[in-house]
Amino acid sequence: MHRILRSSVLVCLAAASLLVIATRHAAAQEGVLVFAPEVDGDSISVFSTNADGSLTPVTTITDLNGVGGSLPRRVAVRPDQAFAYLTLSADNRVAVIDTATLSVVQTVATGDAPFGIAISP
Repeated sequence: MHRILRSSVLVCLAAASLLVIATRHAAAQEGVLVFAPEVDGDSISVFSTNADGSLTPVTTITDLNGVGGSLPRRVAVRPDQAFAYLTLSADNRVAVIDTATLSVVQTVATGDAPFGIAISP
């Protein structure tokens, strides 16, 4: 038992060391939008990245479908960041968000309770 615990601690320490080394040289791309769905708030918060890796709040989009109670779950953003696509599980829809205006420009019907979403270039 003691040997297993000690090896687990060593693995954790090694992983933490690699994480510290990796993050020292990481650089954030400034101005990229980050979308964070808020299931309980029935909204999606939008942040902008800073050069130091921190986030600056931009806005919170609350009108996802005009009805409310939509259960926003997952979001995917086009590689060119022109649009973001947000699953609305309770509505069986995906909201299309124009990232220039940060507003929902369309909703698309899906199957029952969409959860995950991905974009293929």
